[in-house]
Amino acid sequence: MNFVNLFLKYKSLRQIAILRTNSQSRNSYFEKILSHFQPPNSPLF
Repeated sequence: MNFVNLFLKYKSLRQIAILRTNSQSRNSYFEKILSHFQPPNSPLF
């Protein structure tokens, strides 16, 4: 397993861990990011 595969695996696992957390600070952080990609009235999930 090379460094790039390890990095991508760590990155994906980290994103999953962040998405699984219920802290409102991180949720609002993701909402700010997702609001750049979606209109504000559309459901996120």
